[in-house]
Amino acid sequence: MAIPFYLGAYFAIDMFVGSFILFIWKLKDKKEARAYAPAVASGMICGDLLWGVPAAILVWLV
Repeated sequence: MAIPFYLGAYFAIDMFVGSFILFIWKLKDKKEARAYAPAVASGMICGDLLWGVPAAILVWLV
């Protein structure tokens, strides 16, 4: 429960959206969702962090 307060609200929103997508995916095709969910989640986390590096550099420059 404390993670969103520590990291910020964007983390909680990302987790909700990812969980909702996985829920819908499991309703449509449970076998495929079980097989590909870890890879898709890793890609989404990596994609989210790709913006973190330029944002940190911009904060450092300002």
